[in-house]
Amino acid sequence: MFEELKIRTYSDGDEDKIVDFFNKAYENYAGFVPRTIEYWCWSIRSRPDVNPKGIFIAENGQKMVGYAAVAKSGEILEFCYDTQSKDAEKIVRGLLETVTEYVIGCGGNSVKAHALPTDTLIGKVCRDLGFSKSELKSYFISVLDFPQLIQDILKSKSSVTPFRNELFLIELIDAPSWSQDVVCLQFKDSQVFAKKERVDDPDVRIQMPLIMLSEIIFGIKKPLLDLLLRRIKVKPFWKFLKAVQFFSLLRLNEVFFTPIGDL
Repeated sequence: MFEELKIRTYSDGDEDKIVDFFNKAYENYAGFVPRTIEYWCWSIRSRPDVNPKGIFIAENGQKMVGYAAVAKSGEILEFCYDTQSKDAEKIVRGLLETVTEYVIGCGGNSVKAHALPTDTLIGKVCRDLGFSKSELKSYFISVLDFPQLIQDILKSKSSVTPFRNELFLIELIDAPSWSQDVVCLQFKDSQVFAKKERVDDPDVRIQMPLIMLSEIIFGIKKPLLDLLLRRIKVKPFWKFLKAVQFFSLLRLNEVFFTPIGDL
């Protein structure tokens, strides 16, 4: 049963609830990095443009059902709500209205809300409240540790089992000086282990540009054409289908989301 929605400002000690709520809200999105209390305090609470009075917590009784952190400039840095609640629209509307009142009180002239294109509820509430829609911002992602990223992706997918006791070597062309130029993947039973080292006799050797690997992982590029045109080289070539299967596992199918407060 949904009690009366209450929205209050942040108090010292709320950090653990906020961090736990964030982690549960965004854990299924690609790009998710688990929050810690220390990181949240550094990235949000201690920002010079964030006042504790600009952090709002929505509660149903004693249960947190949403929160928002807004900079004095009017930019909402983090926004989370209980998407499973029957009163989700009421939560979103209450938080956005409270944020708007706060920004007006700070002398601001606009509120910027960042939401996933797939979140139709936030879109509806924003339109109801008179928000206009702007073009999505573009930002660039650089992978700092390909072996670890690939290992994490494959471990999260139960279908890695087709590769049993096989050794893959990915040689990355034109890798920058600060990045590794090889990724060695050892599949053993239903597990995968990634290393930053070259091996002499892999079962499957893949040679490709580093940027192309990033584009495949983040869903920007589909690898089949590049494999057929030999822009991605597979040795021995008769293991071409193994490479196709491998790249299909590597692709992040989840929506990629990073809160604006992290950028």
